[in-house]
Amino acid sequence: MTKIAEDKFSRIGLTSTEALALMLLNELNKCSSSELGNLLHLKPSTVTRFIDKLILKKYCEREHIGKMSIITLTQEGVNLQKEIEKCWENIYHEYSEKIGYEEGENLSNLLYNISDKLEEKK
Repeated sequence: MTKIAEDKFSRIGLTSTEALALMLLNELNKCSSSELGNLLHLKPSTVTRFIDKLILKKYCEREHIGKMSIITLTQEGVNLQKEIEKCWENIYHEYSEKIGYEEGENLSNLLYNISDKLEEKK
C-alpha cells in the first residue's frame, strides 16, 4: 500500500503525508503547525521539516504570531488539490484492482473506522 502511494504521489512531487497535510490545510483554511502535527500524528520537528519543503515548493506559507506558527495554503497549494484527489483515487483503484473492488471498499471503510476510533481515544 505504501509503495502504491509513494508511486502515485511522486508523480506530483509529494509524499503521501505532504499530500494529506495539504488536504487538511485546504479543509481547515489555516492551521497551527502543532495542530497539524496532532492531526497527522507527527512530532513537531517532522512537521517543521516537511512544511519547510512545502513552502519551498510554494504550496503553503507560514506566519509567525508570537510563538505560534500558522500555516496556510498558497494559490498553488489550492490549485494542487484536484491532482491530490486524483492521486488518492488512483491509489484506491490500483489496490482495488489487485484485491477486488469489494475488498477495496471494505478496506477503505475499515481504515476510516479504525482512524475514527483512534481519534476518540485521545
